[in-house]
Amino acid sequence: MAFAKSNKELAQLQFSQLLVDLRSQLRSTYFDLYYEQLKLENTNKQLGYMNDLLAAYRVQSAKGNVSLKDQVRLQSIVIQLNNDKVEINKNILEFEQTLKVLTGITDDIDPQLSDSEAKDMLAAQPFGDETELQKKALENNADYQYNLKLIDNSKLYAQWQKSLNVPDLNLGAGWDQNGGTFKNEVNLMVGIPLPLWKSNKGNVEKANFAIQQNQKNAEFQKLTLETKVQAAYKTWKTQYDQFMEIKPADLNNMEMVYNGMLSNFRKGNISLIEFTDFMDSYRETALQIYDMENQIIQSAEQLNQLVQTKIFY
Repeated sequence: MAFAKSNKELAQLQFSQLLVDLRSQLRSTYFDLYYEQLKLENTNKQLGYMNDLLAAYRVQSAKGNVSLKDQVRLQSIVIQLNNDKVEINKNILEFEQTLKVLTGITDDIDPQLSDSEAKDMLAAQPFGDETELQKKALENNADYQYNLKLIDNSKLYAQWQKSLNVPDLNLGAGWDQNGGTFKNEVNLMVGIPLPLWKSNKGNVEKANFAIQQNQKNAEFQKLTLETKVQAAYKTWKTQYDQFMEIKPADLNNMEMVYNGMLSNFRKGNISLIEFTDFMDSYRETALQIYDMENQIIQSAEQLNQLVQTKIFY
């Protein structure tokens, strides 16, 4: 009875870990898609302006008013933006397909996340240091708890196998009127199978070996979990600290400078070389910032998957 109950608890822990993994994959893919769509929106904004500018330069180049070199310089940026767009769209299709498989929803999923929600997620920090997170993980991680429960399960199995070593006694009674030593003799019969003991010795030894094996495996899983939590926390901390060096004012200034460069170029206040150099730098920086934000959230999700209790506040 206890062995059957233990098997049920093992199945429940396996199911719990499966749910954790599926939830983590779902959230991870959701945020991947969210940031790829932000990158696509930003890239399309740049492409809209640059394509119009390139079309105007082609007209002027054909008339001989601007050099072909200037047209090629603009064309180079447009090609880079289009390459970015192709890669982003490829990622979006991949993430959308994964979400459809995970959710069973055939329609395209459009991630909904307000700017304030995104900022709160990026600013959230885990409650406790690396050691505290490792302790919480050992207490709550279903996969590790499964390995601990497996030790108890193997001990119960060993007890069951040992119980099979006890021989079964067959009792019976008989009555003999004249054939026995006495008349109307009543006989008590006891039957014991041979060999008397240790008929299940091989299975008992296997069960005891399984206990030792599961104990060693649990020790290994403990070290593995602690190491994973340590690495995940350090990764999150490094990415978080790096991103926090970029102040909100810096991001606002970048957009202000971008709009200012567009305006000044239209007015002829800056050269084409200055403009294209800035646009190329802005293109790369915008993509990197989105990637940095996504990496912080992905690292937090990995910590959540390992610790399996609320840690970010």
